[in-house]
Amino acid sequence: MTEAPHPADQESKEKEWTLLKMTLLDRLPLPFAAVLGGVFLLGIASIGLEILLKQRMAVWGPQDRSELIEAAATLVVVLYILIHMRLIKQTTIRGLVQLRPTVKIDDTAYEQHVARMMCDRVVVELIIVALAAGLVVLFFVVPASGVRRLLQQGPADILAAGVMLLYYLIAFTAVLSVVYTSIRNAVALGALSRRPLQVNVFDPTPLLPFGRISLAQSLAFVGIFLIPLIIVGPPRAGGGWLVLSLSSFGLMALFAPLWGVHRQIVRERERVLGNISNDLLQVQQALTKAPPTEVEQLKALADRTDLLISFQKHILAAPSLPFRDFGAVIRASIAAASPLIYLVLNQLVQTYIFPMFTP
Repeated sequence: MTEAPHPADQESKEKEWTLLKMTLLDRLPLPFAAVLGGVFLLGIASIGLEILLKQRMAVWGPQDRSELIEAAATLVVVLYILIHMRLIKQTTIRGLVQLRPTVKIDDTAYEQHVARMMCDRVVVELIIVALAAGLVVLFFVVPASGVRRLLQQGPADILAAGVMLLYYLIAFTAVLSVVYTSIRNAVALGALSRRPLQVNVFDPTPLLPFGRISLAQSLAFVGIFLIPLIIVGPPRAGGGWLVLSLSSFGLMALFAPLWGVHRQIVRERERVLGNISNDLLQVQQALTKAPPTEVEQLKALADRTDLLISFQKHILAAPSLPFRDFGAVIRASIAAASPLIYLVLNQLVQTYIFPMFTP
């Protein structure tokens, strides 16, 4: 078993790992608040310029109003991604520091797992940006209804289109980055969970960082799906299957990386429960041999039986996942499946509640 590091060593490790470049966002030579504010202003400017150009061309209509709502939802999603990516990094670093005493491998092997989760490669970042640029061209430049139709008055229009395309590029890059980072971290966390762990069936606290890291990563997908669902509204015909699929993906993103922890907890529980069962069998055999007059012996056996059964109930009542209790597992599951839950509740309200108040 690896000895628990000193709090000062933990703080040192946390500061050291904070300097690692987890995403493209970490490579920007700007404070996070400045990046967040800049993206917000760029998004507002892009939406405003698009409205002005369409109004000038007298093509502004009901369809464009719905597109404006979608644009606002996109901006909220982009800001959510930037904030949540920072939260993922902080949660992952803190969790990896706390997990170090629990994972029974040497420091070199553990650092390799940390690097898999925390270190992004420049080549991958460039590929993500290139893919984002390709999506911008595909969706906003190539179609006749895209940015090209707004270019009518020379350099000013070109500058406005450049602002809009830059915002779209950042939006697609953010979405692709969070998808890639979450998948990469989930795979790395799953690999770490399969390494030998120090499991205490009576106290799950040392393993809880596994659950916190996995939940933070799965909520990245949930936010991307749930925010448009709330702002834009439920999808059209057939969209329910899409939401069901996305919610299933969110649940998979939550629990798949924890399978290794689950297997080790189950094995340790079975081992301890087997020992308790053997002890209870010994108590039974002692009771069959103890004469009724041996009151003290019978009382000692009864006390031992109560204690063993109490241990057995405590172990059976604990979840086999790295969460505090079954209530925490349910709350995490609800959070991961919240897009589907929101869609179902929304449909129930519109079908059964709203008609009660309409003539």
